[in-house]
Amino acid sequence: MKTSVNIIIINTFSLILFLVIFLEVLNSGTLVQFDLFINMAIPQIRNSFFTSLSILIDVIFDLVSMIVISILLSVFLLRRYCKKFALFFSMTILLDAIVLLVLKEIIMRARPLNGIISKTDFSFPSGHTADAVVFFGFLTYLIMHKSESRAIKGVTISISSFMILLIGFSRIYLNVHWLTDVIGGFALGLFILTGSILLKEYTGKLSCNPKNSDNSLDST
Repeated sequence: MKTSVNIIIINTFSLILFLVIFLEVLNSGTLVQFDLFINMAIPQIRNSFFTSLSILIDVIFDLVSMIVISILLSVFLLRRYCKKFALFFSMTILLDAIVLLVLKEIIMRARPLNGIISKTDFSFPSGHTADAVVFFGFLTYLIMHKSESRAIKGVTISISSFMILLIGFSRIYLNVHWLTDVIGGFALGLFILTGSILLKEYTGKLSCNPKNSDNSLDST
C-alpha cells in the first residue's frame, strides 16, 4: 500500500510539473527566457569527448533505435521470463511514443538554431528524455520486483538515474533541445511510467515466475 501511495504522489507531481512547463512554453514565460541563457552558455563548456559521447547517445536513443531495443527486450521477457511484464512494457513504450508524437505536432515548438547536429522535427517535449525515463524506469521497476538482492537494486537505481540525467543533459549540450524541453520530457516520461504502473497495480499484481530456475535476477 505504501508503495502505491508513493507512486501516486510521484505521478501527481510529474503531471503538475509537466503542466507548469507546458504553460510556460505556450506563454513564453520566465523559464523560456532562462532557456536562452542556458542555450548560449553551453558552447562554453564543450569538449571533444563529451561531444562525441552526446552524438552517440543521440543515435542509440533515437526513436527508431529505442523501438528496436524495446522489441528485443519484449521478446526476451516473453520467451524467457514473464509474458505479463512483456505486455506491460510494450504497451507503456507504445503509449510513450504516441503521446510524444501528438504533443510535438500540437505544440510545434522550434528547436534551437545552433544545434551541433541537424534535427527536423519539433522540439517540445524531448523524446530522448521521455524515452529514457520510461525505458530505464521500467527496468528499475522490474528489478525491484523480481530481485531480492539489495546490491542489485542499488546498482540498478544508480545506473538508471545516471543514464536518465546523462541523456537529458546531452540534449541540452548538443543544443538540439531547450532546457524546458528536457524538463518537460522528464515529467512526461515519469507520468506515463508511473501511470502505467498504477494501472497495472490496480488491475492486479504481476504474479509470474521465470520459466527456468536459472533465470533469476539475483546473483545468489
